Amino acid sequence: METSAVLSLHLWSLDEAAKTEQLKRYLNSLDNLILTDYLEFRWYANGQHRYTARIGTPTGSKINKAPDLSAIEQLLTEFLAQSPQKIASSQEVAQRMAKLTHMIHTIVIQAFEQGQASHLLKDLRQALAQTLFCRYLTTGNRQIRQKLTKQGSKKGC
Repeated sequence: METSAVLSLHLWSLDEAAKTEQLKRYLNSLDNLILTDYLEFRWYANGQHRYTARIGTPTGSKINKAPDLSAIEQLLTEFLAQSPQKIASSQEVAQRMAKLTHMIHTIVIQAFEQGQASHLLKDLRQALAQTLFCRYLTTGNRQIRQKLTKQGSKKGC
């Protein structure tokens, strides 16, 4: 088994990852979460660390399989057994959606700032910008619309 990809993940430990602002945002937005480096799994429910299990331990260039995998089975069973929260009102739906939207917004902004935005994300950004521009041209100020249209700025609208 090729282990270089898995072993390189240990340069950033789960202890360090658990202290990041990003994980804090996830824990505030997600009721049920597993943080993993593919060897260790940490389950969080309602923002609290509930359980940790390992399937192996890196030793040099090898991974030693855990002798008993019942702990990982228990962790995954508990994770999957969590029921989604009941939605009692439209206000509750709006609040949950706002939390998730804020989390996605932050992730997207960071991806662009750190130069890690995927081609798909860049294409979506360009399509959104074009859609907004076209919407402006079709609903915006008539004089501005005519001026921009004459200049050839109405591409693709």
